[in-house]
Order: sequence, then C-alpha cells, then structure tokens
Amino acid sequence: MKECLICKWMREKENVVYYDDSIVVIIPELSYVKYHLLICPKEHIESIFDMPKDEYIKLFDVMKKIGKLMENKLGADATRYTLNNNHLRVSKSSMHIKHVHIQVFPCFGELTDITGTQRKKLNKEEISETKKEILKHV
Repeated sequence: MKECLICKWMREKENVVYYDDSIVVIIPELSYVKYHLLICPKEHIESIFDMPKDEYIKLFDVMKKIGKLMENKLGADATRYTLNNNHLRVSKSSMHIKHVHIQVFPCFGELTDITGTQRKKLNKEEISETKKEILKHV
C-alpha cells in the first residue's frame, strides 16, 4: 500500500505553513491555483465521521483563520473550500489520499472553477516561495 500523500507532505516540513497541536496546513505538491492549501488533522484520520467533535471544530477554526489570511492579507476576492472525506483518488497515476482534509482555493477576480483543471506540479523552489509569501502575513 502506498504511503498517504498528506502524511508524507507533513513529514517533509518544507510544505508546512502552519501547525498546532492537532492541525497542519500544507502546500500540496499538486496545485490548482496560487495559494492552494490543505488543512488537515495531524493524526491520520480517513473520515471526518471518525474525528472527535473538538478536533473537527479545530479543523474549521483553522479554516476560518486561513480564509481571513487569504482575503485580508493575500488579496483574494473570495475563498472556496472543499472537504475531502475518505478515499480520494488524485489521478490516474494511482495517487490516493485517505486522509480527511479541507482544500482551500483562493479566488482572484473571477470565481475559480477547478473542474477539469490540470494541476500544476510544484517544485521545491515554488513551494518555498509560496510558503515565504504566506508566512509574511501570519
């Protein structure tokens, strides 16, 4: 079985832009839009239905903070969120995520429609630059 991508990205600290005792915010290596982020429980949990209530409240509290950061500091006009629960097949290349997470999609100008959008694979320099831009405002 392949390793969970979110657990891998959390371990590789260069992708992490925020963490506390139970929640981590990471820059995914496969990105739809500028400042695309994932808000995840630190613990490997596959379904929000398995999360204790206080943990999913923390997840959504961090979502609010990140939304305010996107709109008040990074210039997004709006912010879209998707909650990914249980098994998510990322691509035909057999990348699977079984780790509950909230995807954050800031919108600049027109509403960002990611349906059918190709993701961009970010290299380490792009991840580092995005992280620096975000951390300037945290």
